Amino acid sequence: MKDNLFAIYFRRLLPVIALLLTFACSSERQRPASEPDAAATDAPPPAIETVLQQNSAELMQIPGVVGVAQGLQDERPCIVVYVKEKTDAVSAQIPKTLNGYPVQIIESGELRALPKPGL
Repeated sequence: MKDNLFAIYFRRLLPVIALLLTFACSSERQRPASEPDAAATDAPPPAIETVLQQNSAELMQIPGVVGVAQGLQDERPCIVVYVKEKTDAVSAQIPKTLNGYPVQIIESGELRALPKPGL
């Protein structure tokens, strides 16, 4: 009789125990929409060379932009955009940052290639 009583209780409790273990051992929990994704915030930014390569063509399409390069601003890497003339209109078209790197605008005037020596 004791064995039957134990079996009855065990059969009734087994689904409850399995359910509790499933929730307790779950490694993935639902994150509220306001909580940032840990993988997204811990990921290192792309290399500045990659950011420059991905954005150079688009930056060069902006009227007045004559060159783009990698530089330093406050001893940190930045994207340098050279413009023929630094105006509010040109500056408004150039982003302040690219993939977390600051963008520095430098007025350089017209850029021309130097002639080859001996020509």
